[in-house]
Amino acid sequence: MQSLRLAAPFLLGVPMMNKSSIHDRAMKALHDLRPETPFPLRNGPPSSLDDLMYRHATPGVSIAIVDHCQVAWECGFGVRSADRQDEVRASALFQAGSISKAVF
Repeated sequence: MQSLRLAAPFLLGVPMMNKSSIHDRAMKALHDLRPETPFPLRNGPPSSLDDLMYRHATPGVSIAIVDHCQVAWECGFGVRSADRQDEVRASALFQAGSISKAVF
């Protein structure tokens, strides 16, 4: 894998769901990510989380699905940083930076 520099957290807020819909949402988050376009109701082509991490030089991410104010699913992917090959776990903390304004 190429030398990667950034690490970013993602939080997926979704309405109350059962276990199978949580699994479906998690699989969509991992394999069917679509960029927004300036055209309403039209998205770009799908990408996987792996593709986006590679394209944006992101060594690791931690993703959580929140259901009714509770963490329903969580998982870590990749490594903590390009210079530290520690595996990212769901409990990994990343600096949120400006994204915290939209998430918290």
